[in-house]
Amino acid sequence: MAIPPLQLPSWLSRHLLVATHPDQLAPTELMRIRQGLSRFRSEGAKASIVIPAYNEGANIIRTLSSLAELVLPDEVVVELLVVDDASTDSTPDWLHALGVHHIRLPENSSPKEARRLGLEACHGEIVLQADADSVYPAQWGKRYLEVLEHEGVSIVYGGHSFLPDPRAGRLALATHEALGNVARSLRRRHREHINVHGFNSAFWRGQGLQYGSYDHDPLGSEDGHMALKLSKVGQLRYCPGTNCKVWTSPRRLLAKGGLAGGSIRRIKKEVRRMGEYLTGRS
Repeated sequence: MAIPPLQLPSWLSRHLLVATHPDQLAPTELMRIRQGLSRFRSEGAKASIVIPAYNEGANIIRTLSSLAELVLPDEVVVELLVVDDASTDSTPDWLHALGVHHIRLPENSSPKEARRLGLEACHGEIVLQADADSVYPAQWGKRYLEVLEHEGVSIVYGGHSFLPDPRAGRLALATHEALGNVARSLRRRHREHINVHGFNSAFWRGQGLQYGSYDHDPLGSEDGHMALKLSKVGQLRYCPGTNCKVWTSPRRLLAKGGLAGGSIRRIKKEVRRMGEYLTGRS
């Protein structure tokens, strides 16, 4: 079980940009990111990074900054596709300013609908699932492509850490992450699909279209449901290490009663499910 880091990795700092509109970003930074993203294209794509986004004007620049520095194999064409879920903030301005290939829903729907549309519209054989409030290490995409090439692997996923927030520092967040790591270890045997997050996973597009589904039940998640469906076709493979670890916003965690409340709820939920994790029986 990996111990959550208390310090941010050095590579992360240059992507933690503070800007809610392209006009607020230095022209040199805007050009750096735009040039880095220009490598992505749809024609002949082997893999597609698909990102649903709704009102992510304050966050998506960090995501795009990190993706602009992804290390990609020379022979592999990668597509970047953002599904704008009818954002009403500056999200479309960022996408236009940075030349990001995107499609826009006519009205706000849901994350699962945005992911479904992205799955249908992208061109790659492999779908790399990402989110517009997360930051990605340079080897992330390359590492996942390598793991998926192993025979019998249907979906690969990695871990995550939370970015510090004015309401919660790294020490408090790392403590919460440690609880999550224990639960993830217990789930690996019988309920591994619950470990899979849509902001940090990848699968074969053909299998996702034929066998998968984002239509989760009300108590589940669209990404976990997709993983559950694909686990019946092939293997779920966990990718350890910092190259597969994503740094993501804790805003959803903090919005539900704060960090302390979220940790207490997590402990209660995991205790209730302990028998299910250990025996596989609901």
